Amino acid sequence: MDKQKKSTYDQQYQKTHMKSLTVWFNREKDADILAFLETAKSKTQLVKDCIRKQLENSGKE
Repeated sequence: MDKQKKSTYDQQYQKTHMKSLTVWFNREKDADILAFLETAKSKTQLVKDCIRKQLENSGKE
């Protein structure tokens, strides 16, 4: 697959299968969270794991 076809495929896949969310943090009030996120190997995986754990704890999974 050439680069142009792969790029087109990737864009279409993201459009139909993915959702992007933006989260804002206050540099002063959320400094502890930001520092923790900086140490994470994968911020995406960390957030997903935290949400899934919360779902388990709330009995909604």
